[in-house]
Amino acid sequence: MDLNGVRILSDGPLPLLSAVYDQLSIGDIVDKFVEWDEDKCFLTPGQALKALVLNILTDRKPLYRISEFYADKDVEKLIGKGVTATHTNEFCIGRMLDKVYDAGSKKLYSSVALTALDIENIEVKSIHWDTTSKSFQWQYIMPERSKEDDGVDG
Repeated sequence: MDLNGVRILSDGPLPLLSAVYDQLSIGDIVDKFVEWDEDKCFLTPGQALKALVLNILTDRKPLYRISEFYADKDVEKLIGKGVTATHTNEFCIGRMLDKVYDAGSKKLYSSVALTALDIENIEVKSIHWDTTSKSFQWQYIMPERSKEDDGVDG
């Protein structure tokens, strides 16, 4: 058998992860939650997030190399119709991350998690859901010290 001209794709666990992402409606939730311009974006925010999540779960390429990660993958099957590896570039992913942040990433996470619980019919009796992030910084005010306090002779 002659394999010249045959493109070999190496998807590994990606189809399974992609199916779970779709089953939990994560992309649909993101697309509704995030403001974006359909005329200016080839990928929806949900598709861009999916490209990032699949990469993080399997290879963890840096943002600027995600399109390289998808070079030998069946991107159209994984992300969506007409999508190629070049569509998953760092500019597309970066814009999506900015838009998710602007929309409120903690609220989005809560919405995705609650939807997943509902889709999977997981009964929850109580939830401790603290998605706040607070930091506190201070500086001690120290009294003036003399040389005598430091044990230094005059």
